Amino acid sequence: MQITKEEKGDLVAILKVKVEPNDYSEKVNKAIKDYRKKVSMPGFRPGMVPPGLIRKMYGKSILVEEVNQVVSQSLNDYITTEKLQILGNPMLENEQEDLEWVEGKEYEFSFELGLSPDVKVEIGAGDKIKHYKVTADDDLVGKELAELRKRYGQVKPADNIAEEDFVYGTFTQLDDAGQPVEGGISNSASVMIHKIPDDATKKALLGKSKDDVIKVDPKKMVPQESEVAHMLGVDAQYVDGLPTTFSFTVSGISRVEEAAMDQAFFDKLFGEGEVKDEAGCKLKIKEHLEQSLVHDSENKLRNDIVEHLLSKVKVPLPDDFLKRWMIQASKDENAEEDIAKNYDKYAKGLKWQLIENKIIRDNSLKVEHDEALAFSKASLQQQLAQYGQTGISDEDLEKYAHQLMHKEEEGKKIYDQLYEQKVFATLREKVTLVEKEVDFTEFVNLVQNKKEEKNSFFNFGFKRNKK
Repeated sequence: MQITKEEKGDLVAILKVKVEPNDYSEKVNKAIKDYRKKVSMPGFRPGMVPPGLIRKMYGKSILVEEVNQVVSQSLNDYITTEKLQILGNPMLENEQEDLEWVEGKEYEFSFELGLSPDVKVEIGAGDKIKHYKVTADDDLVGKELAELRKRYGQVKPADNIAEEDFVYGTFTQLDDAGQPVEGGISNSASVMIHKIPDDATKKALLGKSKDDVIKVDPKKMVPQESEVAHMLGVDAQYVDGLPTTFSFTVSGISRVEEAAMDQAFFDKLFGEGEVKDEAGCKLKIKEHLEQSLVHDSENKLRNDIVEHLLSKVKVPLPDDFLKRWMIQASKDENAEEDIAKNYDKYAKGLKWQLIENKIIRDNSLKVEHDEALAFSKASLQQQLAQYGQTGISDEDLEKYAHQLMHKEEEGKKIYDQLYEQKVFATLREKVTLVEKEVDFTEFVNLVQNKKEEKNSFFNFGFKRNKK
């Protein structure tokens, strides 16, 4: 077995693998013997088919399989021994269909490799990143209080439809003459008036009473077309071809009467005696809102650090190789079109992963088994609590956590999350955080003006390399 490496431009190399007969002949002979034990052929007892017949009938496929296994193993060993950092997987240059597969012959294969770039990450106090403290202004507090009063209020019947009402009624399909279609669609459903997207439809309903009838287009009564099927009681696949003229007969109107701002309401929200008046209620709501916004602020900080490093750190990639490899590796028939359209996103995700791996190595970050186990237990406990299962013993929790970690995908996800936490904790300490106070509206605008693109490069099998 001979393997030679040739450079082919920046970050691309060719590995030429020469396979000689003594590299595979013994394996082929053994495979034929094993095949002889398993094959069933008329006229021969099990295990007694002549080796020559096995070789004649199955020899080529056995040869191809054994040579491929030898090449694959040798290739992996070479990459490991030479400590080559590669992106994706080696791609075969010469097509095997063109080869003449005969025992005793030498074979040569050429593989193209995409090489990982040498990444240098220099970050310190000179790197200034804004860290937002989000405040809940009076408007946000007022909206939250109004929502809470509705949530804890009472539902009562109303005489006329208003903006915030729930309206119950029957949809009936009409013909061109405005008459009910015999055997047509007829279904009872409820509608939330304030969620009707079409202003004309909403205006036509406001003020109406029980038993009033109006003509409507059901597709204009809900924000998402997917809701139309449920509202009319039909299969979703028929929504596109549905008629647009229906009557809607009002059968009932419900209105939420907001909870009174009294001690009973305060006690339901915060516990008995914790809040005594409206001012105290608003203060508590403000505190809760700002605490919940800390998580959003931290996510914004993470995204900003990522963007800062992506713009600062040079990470060249073998783009042409990666595009061809992604197309080859994907099972999607539209892969070529998708990669041409979205390659920049995939490349951005890969660049960040290379930066992240470099930070892990430079700072000797490690995730120990006990850390992963504790994280797994905490995640499980949180999930179980959401379903009301809070009495599980620590012994059972640890057993389930071990089971979760032994699942390859789940275990990888746990370790990746912990490494990500350690990376950002490290970066947080190194950079200079410039604290800035903003209100909720301003913060929302900041986030919406720079939405993070979802990294989907993991679909193509790029792996973390922490060594």
